[in-house]
Amino acid sequence: MKAIHIIAILAILLLVGCAKQIPANPQTPVTPQTPTTETPVASTPTTPQDTTPITPAETPAGPEEVITLSDKTAQPGDVKVAVGGSVTFKNEATNRPHLIIVDELGERSSRLETGNTFTFKFDKAGKYTYRDLWIGSLRGTITVE
Repeated sequence: MKAIHIIAILAILLLVGCAKQIPANPQTPVTPQTPTTETPVASTPTTPQDTTPITPAETPAGPEEVITLSDKTAQPGDVKVAVGGSVTFKNEATNRPHLIIVDELGERSSRLETGNTFTFKFDKAGKYTYRDLWIGSLRGTITVE
């Protein structure tokens, strides 16, 4: 007899536990909540339509050099600019982004998609090495005189 009572209580508990929850307000459906994760948002580089380059300084003070980036190379690889001058990197790769770092400046470009540009300004004489974060063989020297 006790076994029948225990089985009946377990059956009732099982039915209650599996029953569909009814919302307090029948007009508002209950939707299960799924956990969300935040995705980091990348900064937006300049676009081909925007002719104002993103630069660490306001306006280049000297002559400008342009280095064109392809899928795996930079042309020209080495350039010279005057103190106060700037170097603009332009990505003309078919479908490869670039991210240029100039260690001596402690700066890096934004993510350069095809057609985007980024300009570094050089206020002190010296030799500066640039490199692509994602393509180790893409590197060169900027001489500021």
